[in-house]
Amino acid sequence: FRYKPTKAKQVQDRVKKLEKMEIIQVPQEKKTVHFNFVQPPRTGDAVASLAGITKHFGEKHVYDGLDLTLYRGEKVALVGPNGAGKSTLLKMVAGVLEPDAGSVTYGAHVEVSYFAQHQLEELYAGNTVFEELDRVAPGWTISQVRTLLGAFLFQGDAVEKRVGVLSGGEKCRLALAKMLVAPAPLRCL
Repeated sequence: FRYKPTKAKQVQDRVKKLEKMEIIQVPQEKKTVHFNFVQPPRTGDAVASLAGITKHFGEKHVYDGLDLTLYRGEKVALVGPNGAGKSTLLKMVAGVLEPDAGSVTYGAHVEVSYFAQHQLEELYAGNTVFEELDRVAPGWTISQVRTLLGAFLFQGDAVEKRVGVLSGGEKCRLALAKMLVAPAPLRCL
């Protein structure tokens, strides 16, 4: 086309028009997750209390005589270097890991929900995204399940994808959605 003498002028005209055109950048639409927590039943003032907690891993003393009380409405972030015991404390608060000494007690009407990396392994690869959430949401309507999935960016045909083909980020979103189905006043993430 461009090497034919009869079409060369046409090609040159188009090249000039393209050079004069302004390039428009289409802004990328950022998708965000929107959801509301299901309201858990009201708890007592103290949600969790740790008394005299001691935890050792071999020769390493992670905690020795730790006392801590978490109150209703508090939001706590654990910040520190690797190996400081952040995950260990979180697991003890959630009841996943037993302290060597001391006690962990929960207030009235406290249900604990814990999110960890191993939860991705608990997803059933053969289920669709919809089936995976639906199996932990007894009594929910199809519309309610789809609404929660939509809030976690699983929309349209994405709810029919098999869990086994999801990316790591999609699996994390699905596991988090599953955790949020049940109302729990103490969420450990």
